[in-house]
Amino acid sequence: MRLFSIIQRHHFAYLIISLALLGYGVSGTFLAIYRDRLKQNFPSVL
Repeated sequence: MRLFSIIQRHHFAYLIISLALLGYGVSGTFLAIYRDRLKQNFPSVL
């Protein structure tokens, strides 16, 4: 059972890296879409 858990551990690393890259992509898309609105309200957004 321990051997099986060690062998399958790399899937969790792929999951974590994929979620991190998805977060970067979503935040970049959000900033690109709402760029003008964020520039107008920059002090309150910050």
